Amino acid sequence: MASLLTLPSLSLSSPSGGAGLAPALRLRAAFRCWALGRRWAGAAAAIASPNSVLSEHAFKRLGLGGGSDDEDEEGYGSDQEGAAVEGLQQGDADELAISRLGLPAQLVATLEKRGITHLFPIQRAVLIPALEGRDLIARAKTGTGKTLAFGIPMIKQIIEQDEGRTPGRGRIPRALVLAPTRELAKQVEKEIMESAPKLSTVCVYGGVSYNTQQNALSRGVDVVVGTPGRLIDLINGGSLQLGEVRYLVLDEADQMLAVGFEEDVETILQQLPAERQSMLFSATMPSWVKKLSRRYLDNPLTIDLVGDQDEKLAEGIKLFAIPLTTTSKRTILSDLITVYAKGGKTIVFTRTKRDADEVSLALTTSIASEALHGDISQHQRERTLNGFRQGKFTVLVATDVASRGLDIPNVDLIIHYELPNDPETFVHRSGRTGRAGKAGNAILMFTTNQRRTVKSLERDVGCKFEFIGPPTMEEVLDSSAEHVIATLRGVHPESIQYFVPAAERLSQELGPTALASALAHLSGFSQPPSFLLDLSLVFCLMSLHLLLMQ
Repeated sequence: MASLLTLPSLSLSSPSGGAGLAPALRLRAAFRCWALGRRWAGAAAAIASPNSVLSEHAFKRLGLGGGSDDEDEEGYGSDQEGAAVEGLQQGDADELAISRLGLPAQLVATLEKRGITHLFPIQRAVLIPALEGRDLIARAKTGTGKTLAFGIPMIKQIIEQDEGRTPGRGRIPRALVLAPTRELAKQVEKEIMESAPKLSTVCVYGGVSYNTQQNALSRGVDVVVGTPGRLIDLINGGSLQLGEVRYLVLDEADQMLAVGFEEDVETILQQLPAERQSMLFSATMPSWVKKLSRRYLDNPLTIDLVGDQDEKLAEGIKLFAIPLTTTSKRTILSDLITVYAKGGKTIVFTRTKRDADEVSLALTTSIASEALHGDISQHQRERTLNGFRQGKFTVLVATDVASRGLDIPNVDLIIHYELPNDPETFVHRSGRTGRAGKAGNAILMFTTNQRRTVKSLERDVGCKFEFIGPPTMEEVLDSSAEHVIATLRGVHPESIQYFVPAAERLSQELGPTALASALAHLSGFSQPPSFLLDLSLVFCLMSLHLLLMQ
């Protein structure tokens, strides 16, 4: 494996003066040439050699952050260097645009149609070495766009190979993507299909018809995405042939280990052609993943956007922790959702299937919710996930089977109803919010005897919780009213006209209390919310108990 050393040539710290500009400007010039489709080899060599780690820190120092990252350049190199970097940023943003990277026109068009105009850090870091054919190990925070990091170079090369050729029926795959869960596999399939609709992409996983997947493969396929178990079934049955695979991706390799797929993964890798490019993506690097990379990757380049920091959560996720008794958890849950999700999507994570069902059932009296766990059929699972995506209900109560690979945009709140088993699970659960640079909240519920575990979690993950109490009556009522008002603003004007006469009569009879009554009823508070006073008393007693324990 390549040495984990940052090359001296990447260091831009230098004595003040004009000479200190040379490394940055040379690298920027090389990158411009690459972006315009010239001198590929020279540009790649300037950015990373076989023995380097291209880190997030290096990106900040090089000023290659792109137009949307707003990286703070202060503190890197001299003042003169910083001024020069600032002056180049606008031009670099243009040259780092999707349209300026030498990608096939059809790929650029589909990406821009999806609103993707610039690359994220992990995508920029992977693109050049991937196009050079290098084997890669990439570490990135959850929710940073890693699917397209391997998808763009893979799609580019397949499209260019097919130029001027008519795809044949029955062709066998040239790209194979392994994912630990069916949800992640489907998310990867969706990204590739939307980015390259002319390529044939097939997703295979357990729990659905084997024959359907066999038939899809027999028609001819360019990219296969799947979970290891079903892939092995199809290989053993002769339906999936791997003899022409040139691109291998192991996505969330550390989670392959967590769900017990290590033997299946190695069985598949042993059947692949020796002449191939392999890319391994993993948030953490447990010993099995390191062994895998040594055995099956050829002198891989490590691209590390996590580094030595323990924090692997995407920026923008605000963490809260609230001490509660076991019995008060369920009582306060709906209030936390009302205040911290503000009408948006929430995922509540439980440890057991029974808890998921019971918590979801308890919530439905005040908030529309459904449960997701391993006992639910694949058909029902997809129906539930689609309903959640479309906003038919706003709360999904799930076990950890759903905490990895969920393709749910715009999740506003994550609630850890029970403490996760390990720091990695906490990171993957929380990573369902705050994706692609958006903000999100995560709340950890714990009992008084779990306080030490919470502190250990802070230390192991490298994060800091803001400790909070139950929402006050005013907070719940204000949030409920805001959500109702937002809903009312979405009512179609033509529908409103039918109710204007009745509204005018009510306003004349009751004045402002007519509207207040409607807001109270729609917020679910037809009766006075006196129960909140009891919860506040419980929290005061618990806080006193925690203070006495310290």
